[in-house]
Amino acid sequence: LQTLALRSAERVSFSTTAEVRESRLGAGSSTPMNSVTVQDISTTGALLIHSTPLGEVKDLLSMYMPMHVANGEEKFNTVAIIRNVRERKTAEGQVEYLHGVEFQMAGRSDVIMLHAFVYEHIAKANE
Repeated sequence: LQTLALRSAERVSFSTTAEVRESRLGAGSSTPMNSVTVQDISTTGALLIHSTPLGEVKDLLSMYMPMHVANGEEKFNTVAIIRNVRERKTAEGQVEYLHGVEFQMAGRSDVIMLHAFVYEHIAKANE
């Protein structure tokens, strides 16, 4: 008997930058922000790429990313939990780390904005 895990949301491939930092008790605003590449995003999470590990599985990250939604720019701030970390080599032979994260959104307005952003990108890709 085999089971197949399916993603709960469609991912949109694109590339942008975001700022992240460790989000744990005592980390506070003194923890440095890291600029990461967001390679894809869905309504439930994203794939973040950085030259060093941002943490371990189950660690929390505070994340900030500007989003262009409905002809305007919005500020997306959320907490994300690291679900997996992988290492890969670039074409230049450098090592980079891929972090699969799941968003932990508290506010309904953030959920609506993220859905609008993702579905707008899906619609544009199907034009």
